[in-house]
Amino acid sequence: KATQVAPITGVIADIPSKVGQFAVAQLSSTPLLTIADMSIVNVEVKVDETEIAEVEVGQRVKVKVDAFKDREVDGEVTQKTPLAVGKSSTQGGLQNTINVQEAKEFRVVIRLDISDEIRNGLKPGMSATAVITTKIENNVIAVPLQAIVPKPATPAPSPAVAGNVPSPADKPKEVNGVYILQGNKVKFVEITTGITGESDIQILSGVQADMEVITGPSRVLKALKDNTTVKRLVRKPGETAADGEK
Repeated sequence: KATQVAPITGVIADIPSKVGQFAVAQLSSTPLLTIADMSIVNVEVKVDETEIAEVEVGQRVKVKVDAFKDREVDGEVTQKTPLAVGKSSTQGGLQNTINVQEAKEFRVVIRLDISDEIRNGLKPGMSATAVITTKIENNVIAVPLQAIVPKPATPAPSPAVAGNVPSPADKPKEVNGVYILQGNKVKFVEITTGITGESDIQILSGVQADMEVITGPSRVLKALKDNTTVKRLVRKPGETAADGEK
């Protein structure tokens, strides 16, 4: 009989070998078992290509492990891969390559700062969600995300030319704005935005600190027009929108 001693202390993550299977040193392609080193616990997440530029090594992270429900774990970004991961589909064992522009993602590694109590409850392969703090701004003007209203930009006037057909590039682009309250009427103002938080977004220009910004369902805000008369609803602490509309 032979005794194999693992060089590390950890948790058995996988046992691909079967009872009675022959194990020959340096010849077997199937490992006896896989041991996960739990002294350092990492979380791998995928970040969309539109946001990866904001992620840097050293940034602090709040991680929620599905098995721990609402409990948050602190972490730190330790690695950001430079190569994007594309999304591909397979059918019948063959990879389908489609000549279209696909969304790309980048793999980010997060090291968890955890106690032994949490470490003992973690298992390799568990699912988790991470919130990466990419930037912090203090003393800024911010509005709720639900207050932002996209609208077509007003096209610049151009001299009419016979036979001149506007191209798709000439179509007005959308601009972001908010509705502010002036007396009992609303007015749409264009805004320039900064960083985005979980529920609010920074306003760089267009809104001042003393302005009242209108929030509500997206379909209602999109239907508003300048100079529309509205009624201000004042909610008491703990009161819902339905309770306040009386």
